[in-house]
Amino acid sequence: MKETKLPTRIPGLGVFLIAMSPRFGRSQGKIRVVSGETGQAHPGADARMGSSDSRREAMNSFEKVLARICLEHGWASRAQIADAVRTRAQEGSSAALAAVLVARGVLTPEQAGMLQSEASEVTKSGPYADVREHDTWIGQLLVESGAVSADMIQSALDRQAAAAARKEPVPRLGEILIEKGVLAYGALLDALQRQSQLIHLACTSCGKKYATDKKEKGKVYLCNECASPLASTPRMAVPPALEPEEVVRAAANPANVLGKYVLVAQLGKGAMGVVHKAWDRGLRRWVAFKVLTATSDPSLVLRFRREAETAASIQHPNIVPIYDVGE
Repeated sequence: MKETKLPTRIPGLGVFLIAMSPRFGRSQGKIRVVSGETGQAHPGADARMGSSDSRREAMNSFEKVLARICLEHGWASRAQIADAVRTRAQEGSSAALAAVLVARGVLTPEQAGMLQSEASEVTKSGPYADVREHDTWIGQLLVESGAVSADMIQSALDRQAAAAARKEPVPRLGEILIEKGVLAYGALLDALQRQSQLIHLACTSCGKKYATDKKEKGKVYLCNECASPLASTPRMAVPPALEPEEVVRAAANPANVLGKYVLVAQLGKGAMGVVHKAWDRGLRRWVAFKVLTATSDPSLVLRFRREAETAASIQHPNIVPIYDVGE
C-alpha cells in the first residue's frame, strides 16, 4: 500500500486537502490551500446598506441578513428597504421587515416566506463548540475560493469567541459576513454545498483534522505534523431515537395521528378551534397544534389561514413562531 505525506494538492487528481488553520482554530495545523486575499462585496449588498447609524438601530441582525438576501435576489431596491425601515421606525411599529415590505407591495407573501426561511438558515446558531468547528471549515472553503480574505474570517471567528465568552448567542459566520456586506448569499450556499461533500480525516495520533474532496483508493495519507496515518471520520447516521412514552400511547389511536403530528393532549378549546399538545415526528419536537373546528364557513377557513401567514411573517421573542399550516 502506497504511503504519502499530505500534499497541498495531489498531482493529477485535483484533490486538495485542508488542515484547520491556527488562525481559524486553536491547536490546529496550517492552511494547505488558500487563494484570494481580498473579499469583494457582492452586487446589491455593499457597505452602504449598513452605513447609517439610525438604520443599524432600526434593523436587528436577522433583518440585515434578510435585507441583503432580498437585494441579491433583486426583489427590492435599497431605497425601498430603507424607506420601509424608516417608516416603521417613525410609526413605532414592531412588525417584521418582511411583513412591512409585503404590506407596501414590494414583496409577495411567497417571496417574504422564502426570505424568512433563507435568513433563518443563515442565522441559526447552536453550541459554540459545534458552531466553531463547522464555521471554521466553511471559512477556509470561502478563503480557498477567493470569496473573502483570511483576515475577514478571523475577525468573524473572533466575534463568535467574544460572544461565547459573554455567554451570548453565537452569531454564525455567514450571518456576520453577509451582514457586513462582504459575502454573497450564493457564495455561502456554494461553500455549504462543498462542505457537505468533503471527506473528513483525522490523525490517529495527534488528532489534527483535515478534509479532502475525495480520497484516492489504496492510498494512505499521513499527518504533516507527526507522520501518523489519517483515518476517515464519516458522519455517523443518528439512530432513530425512541419517542416519548406519551407520544407512543397517543399514536396507538389512529385518530390522534395527523400526518407527521401526533396529538397528545388537549390544551384549550374555544368557539372556533381546539389547541393540542402535539409531537412533530419529522423534527422531533413538541408543538402546539391548533385545529379549526368551525370549517363549514369557507370565509373562516380563509381567515384562519391568513392569520397563520401573518403570524409566520413576524419575528419577535414574545410571539409564538408558526412552523406549519395545512388542511
